[in-house]
Amino acid sequence: MSHPSESLPLVAGAKKYHKLLGLGLVGVSALSFSLMSATIKYESVYLSSMETVFWRSSIAWIINLLVVLYTKTSLVVEVELRWYLAIRCLCGFISMSCAFYAISQMVLADASVLIFTTPIMTFFLGAAFLKEKVECIDVTCAIVALTGVVFVVRPVFLFHSNELVKIASAAAIIAALVGAFAKAVAFVVIRKMPSIHFLVVVHYLMLSSSIISGIWIAIFDHVFHVALDLYAWLGIGAIGLLGFLGQISLTKGLQIEHVGVASAMRYLDVVFVFVWDALLLREVINPWSILGGVIIIACVAVIAIRRASTEPTAAA
Repeated sequence: MSHPSESLPLVAGAKKYHKLLGLGLVGVSALSFSLMSATIKYESVYLSSMETVFWRSSIAWIINLLVVLYTKTSLVVEVELRWYLAIRCLCGFISMSCAFYAISQMVLADASVLIFTTPIMTFFLGAAFLKEKVECIDVTCAIVALTGVVFVVRPVFLFHSNELVKIASAAAIIAALVGAFAKAVAFVVIRKMPSIHFLVVVHYLMLSSSIISGIWIAIFDHVFHVALDLYAWLGIGAIGLLGFLGQISLTKGLQIEHVGVASAMRYLDVVFVFVWDALLLREVINPWSILGGVIIIACVAVIAIRRASTEPTAAA
């Protein structure tokens, strides 16, 4: 009887996880990514969207590589899983770059609504390609939570505003939707390779994103900003660190939990961003935002309580 080689990033045997571990990890990723988004908002004064992708990926890759070396995790991937890993890396880069571009070209609220259609797409992609059972109440919670997102971000095409409105181009709208779909595909692909160590997945994702964004900057942008002040560099470092923490939490969480349910937990990202805006930026809290936050938290609570009442999740 053959045994799994220690030189390969495999998980030997089925392992039982706590019922809420997968959702908890996705929740941690939402917290990390929300803080990263707040930092990116500050850094947008200094960097283009593709430069942000480059620094976010490069620093996260370096940190992840140090952890890989410390834990002596092998970066060898089984041949039959390399196509899945390549698709995950490509979709991850597309999702990142499209989301950052949409946010830079659109009103942030409008871009957020389009980007956060990902969980709805993920539910149906998971059912179609992973044969995951779609519970009506989970889908309902995801859809209702999306309405909560709308209340929090208040897109100008639904909520009238007296402020000067930035009209989004068709390219920006398409970019947001493409980014949302690419992220949904990435979530599904992660579930297809649960035996690959999550550090290995993050390693190749961040490395490929660094290379592709660097090539893009060299060919299309022709400008790379390095003469930045101390606060800008601290922000860049924070983006990389928070991106690393968010990525490893999300990757491991998606390997454990059903992809549709886990992706719905990412709505917490919107709530966290709303909190940072209120506490750190001293923005006035809008009643619609409070209502939206309550709706999102309620839906996430329903999903979590239902998951806690089921059997522990087994590693594939």
